[in-house]
Amino acid sequence: MIKTGPVVLALNLVPFAGIAFLWFIGVVRDRLGASEDRFFTTFFFGSGILFLTRFFAATAVTGSMILVLNTTPKLMMESGAYAFGRVISAQVMNVFALKMAGVSMVSTATLAMRTQVLPRWITLPG
Repeated sequence: MIKTGPVVLALNLVPFAGIAFLWFIGVVRDRLGASEDRFFTTFFFGSGILFLTRFFAATAVTGSMILVLNTTPKLMMESGAYAFGRVISAQVMNVFALKMAGVSMVSTATLAMRTQVLPRWITLPG
């Protein structure tokens, strides 16, 4: 049996991180109010939701691999499922989710800069 306690704990906390991120999206949209730019708000909301779905998908694949690896490690290694799961998880998280996170960050900074809901020095790094 492989010791995976901290990893499993982190994977079980992912839904709470997702809820916090959704809360962040809601707070930003509420703060923008009537001054929101519908074009950039659509990018902000859409990329945030796409990031979250990719993040959850990568977490589900990783969690599934850990569960199977703990029950039948030899079978998983011999079948190639472990290598496949690692590649799928890495591709979903490091390629697709990161790109959506970037779009979300840039659109958030652009919205904040155009509507001036945040100081300019905070929005410039975004």
